[in-house]
Amino acid sequence: MTERLTWELGWVIWVGLALAAAVWGAYWRALPLESGVRRAFLASLRAGAVLAVAALLARPVRVLEWEEGRQRKVAVVLDRSRSMGFKDVGATRWEQGLRVIDEVVVPAVRKAGLVPELLLFDQGAEWAGGTEWRGRHPEGVQSDIGLAVEQALIPADVDGVILLSDGAATRTESNTRAAMALMESGIPLVAVGVGSDTGERMIGIRKVELPADAAPKQGFQVQVQLETSGDGEFPGGELLLYRDGLLTDSKKIPGGAGARSWLESFAVREEEEGLRRYRVELQVPEKKGVLLGRNQMGGEVRIAAEKEFRVLFVQGALTWDFKFLSRALADDPVVKMTGLSRTSEKSVFRQNVAEEGELENGFPDRIEDLSKFRVVVLSGMRPSDFLPAQQEALSRFCRELGGGVLLVGGAGTFGGEWQGSILEKLLPVRFDPNPGVRGMDQPFHLMLTPEALRMEPFQIVSSGGNAEAWARVPAFDQYGSVAGAKPGALVLAEHEQDIGPEGKRILMAAQRFGAGRSVVLCVQNFWRWRLAKDAVPEQFDRFWRQLLRWIGEGAAVEWRVSFPAQNLRAGGEIRAQIEYAGEMGEGSRQVRVQVQDPAGDEVLSQELDPAGGLREIRFPSEKPGDYRIQVVEVETGRKMAERSVEAVEVVEELQKTARDMETLRQWAALGKGEAYRAEDLKNPGDITGGLGKVAQYRESRRERRSVGLNAWVFCGVLLLLLGEWALRRRWNLL
Repeated sequence: MTERLTWELGWVIWVGLALAAAVWGAYWRALPLESGVRRAFLASLRAGAVLAVAALLARPVRVLEWEEGRQRKVAVVLDRSRSMGFKDVGATRWEQGLRVIDEVVVPAVRKAGLVPELLLFDQGAEWAGGTEWRGRHPEGVQSDIGLAVEQALIPADVDGVILLSDGAATRTESNTRAAMALMESGIPLVAVGVGSDTGERMIGIRKVELPADAAPKQGFQVQVQLETSGDGEFPGGELLLYRDGLLTDSKKIPGGAGARSWLESFAVREEEEGLRRYRVELQVPEKKGVLLGRNQMGGEVRIAAEKEFRVLFVQGALTWDFKFLSRALADDPVVKMTGLSRTSEKSVFRQNVAEEGELENGFPDRIEDLSKFRVVVLSGMRPSDFLPAQQEALSRFCRELGGGVLLVGGAGTFGGEWQGSILEKLLPVRFDPNPGVRGMDQPFHLMLTPEALRMEPFQIVSSGGNAEAWARVPAFDQYGSVAGAKPGALVLAEHEQDIGPEGKRILMAAQRFGAGRSVVLCVQNFWRWRLAKDAVPEQFDRFWRQLLRWIGEGAAVEWRVSFPAQNLRAGGEIRAQIEYAGEMGEGSRQVRVQVQDPAGDEVLSQELDPAGGLREIRFPSEKPGDYRIQVVEVETGRKMAERSVEAVEVVEELQKTARDMETLRQWAALGKGEAYRAEDLKNPGDITGGLGKVAQYRESRRERRSVGLNAWVFCGVLLLLLGEWALRRRWNLL
């Protein structure tokens, strides 16, 4: 952009030049000075003052010249607040606004030689480049037209503003500043009102909450937050849940009156891993006076084991067990195994540690250090290999944290020294004080019990023939002898021939211990299965992956938090239901329910006993925003469950669902523009009148900006006259 100075009355300048010349000549002749230089200087000062006055009378202006090829911009301002989601004209107001922009505004603006630039606003405003914004939804809680107008006027190359909104503004703090800026700039504003002029009842989906990840065979909830607004009675409707495009569940939505927000939920349980797409759809009967807002929403849930399933493998000496178990887990990206092998009485060998310094002092004696793992495998270990503090930490790991413990060994592992130890209570078997060595020269096969053959960890083939596959598993030649299973323990495998006091000798058993699960495998050198001549290595690998996951799944103490149907409005009270869904046992401990408000302040703290069944808590929701409910174990401080719920602030713009054309007309009047109803704009020619104001403003900016009388010009004239007076006095001419 360049500037040049010119005059509206150019002839006055020529008259001024002639008059100045005449004044200069008259002074030259009239001044009684011998020096011609002095006479010429005084005459020039007087003539200069005359010329300055003539220049002011010629009305000077500053003309702006834009660079060749430089196009000017029109700010197209589109409302994206929640009221734009009303569907009252055969489409949502947002969709109607997009149609007007694409079919009317953009073609008309470009035809006028201008460039349209989009500005989206709700309680804030941002320029939208590219096309990514088209995939957005009108979700702004409030709208601030004044702020949007302010932002639209900031760029220096804006020649006009086209505002598209339903006029439902809820924030007015910026209105005065925006109105002053609009009037001072002279930039015209054209308003387009979308929507309907009749206020109607509205219902829609505000939010759907889904967990990002969920474990197989563990239930979760799809929570739907609904809201109604406007006047009149809502007749009720139906909420549908789709899974991967197929309808899986539905529930009736009761009718009612008044603006409110509440939660509905679906209980979901997935059996297999994979990515699942859930979609919730709201259906209401077609009835005059009822608007359907956003009626579909959903998301994806990845059904998979935990993101990192860590296993700690502890062995008394370096053996082949860790190597072959590592191979079995190599294809599972989730399971991470760390090895800890004792090489001497005071030294250990660590493998695959997660961080520097982990386990550098050997097996942990604190439950906090074991909490990183889901399963601890003890291979060939005996109670004497652990200090009492280490045994206690392992017992608490299983009982309180829900960890899994697997003991693997043979005759040298299972003996009378287990009796009376802290770890004996943890394991599912009773120990024989004199087990001896069994089967040194008599190979044997694992005989799975009928219960085990039906369980997931023992499904070593993809489909059918599982019992036959186990019958073909190679024979073993060493095992440890135990006295029998504890009450409540589950026997998984037995010796095919050896008979003990209570029947066939147990080779594998499991039990619940508090929140976790413990398993014993009384077969030494179990890794030989993978190296046997007729073995199928894939079956060995699959068995270990499934077994470790199953042992670790015993860790899940399920505390569930849910919200019954209610009005979730800020300034009221919220109800939540807390339920213990785990198995009662030695590890069941009291928990504390804590609730924090959006600012992080605690609003409720209450202890609960797992034996109390389903309980309901209530807490105040004075502030709008998310309230976080946590279930924390009292003794350890471990978080057992967590959910959030949003208390909704009553939004004024949703209370009146009619379009407010009067507000839009007022803004157009301030900008000396025009206001249109969206339904009246069918083609680019329908908005020509409004764009004509923009074109007029553009031309006025190009022609002139008045300079006029200002302090600098006044001081210049005054200095000329004062300078002449001072010299006349100095030269004794007064």
